[in-house]
Amino acid sequence: MARDSSVEALRRVAEVEGREGRSDRSIELFRAALAAADDEQRADVTMDLARALFISGQYSAVGRLLDPWIEDGTGASLPRPEPGLEQRMRFLAGRALYRRGLRDDAAALWRVVAGDPLAPDGPYAAFLLADILHDRGRLREARTAYEETVARFPRSSHAGDALIRLGMIDLVQQRPEDAATHFDSYRRRFPGGNWYGASTFWAARARDAAGDSARARVLYRQVLGEDPIGYYGIEAARWLALEPWDFLEVRATPAVQLRPDHAALLRRMERLRELGWKERALRDRVGLDEHIRLLPAETLPNER
Repeated sequence: MARDSSVEALRRVAEVEGREGRSDRSIELFRAALAAADDEQRADVTMDLARALFISGQYSAVGRLLDPWIEDGTGASLPRPEPGLEQRMRFLAGRALYRRGLRDDAAALWRVVAGDPLAPDGPYAAFLLADILHDRGRLREARTAYEETVARFPRSSHAGDALIRLGMIDLVQQRPEDAATHFDSYRRRFPGGNWYGASTFWAARARDAAGDSARARVLYRQVLGEDPIGYYGIEAARWLALEPWDFLEVRATPAVQLRPDHAALLRRMERLRELGWKERALRDRVGLDEHIRLLPAETLPNER
């Protein structure tokens, strides 16, 4: 049977190769798809190839590929992409510039994206513009940019990221009441957000700094109750002068087949705890969490 060499088939195979970590093969197939693409397909395939190049760290190649499409919205002999795709190209080109250390050039592209209310990456672009100012220590301007991100894109996860940054700036500038307001706003808007535990902990720290120790203790206990031996749970226990192990909920769980090295580390942690070396046991727990996080996806159950 002849191999299907249509543009769509090449793109599908290229995506699979990329997911399997064979970036060179993925790029090769996307290039073949681009060479075979008609005018209606070229913009989409170009973006596919640009993403593959970005993932492989070929940032200059990303710029060379995308620049003709975004310099004036339509390159010589190139069909005009639909607006959303054009802005995605501009955003990715900015990310490639940023990775090359060309932050001002990246910011110029991101300002265009952030200014387009329909751009898919507008919220992220707005946050990154604030982040550049933050990195440069221009906190007043960064604060304004983060506030604009929250105001313009209130439902985006990047608005949540901006609220966390605003709270941290407030803490650095010794404005604990304002910090607590920003952390509380995150907790109210994003109850399932990635920063929920962190926002609760830092809200407690802000209340402590503002002199509201009673409210701070309530928040520390909330963090401790939700994840007693996670990073913020351990820190909350330290501020409360409590033992995080005492807050672990013991419940029946299905039998789990642990990797031998993980099982050995858990036995070591329990032995350290029995010997009274609780701080060392907790450090080992944090190390185990990090090791599991970095495992290849195929070694983790039910993650594919």
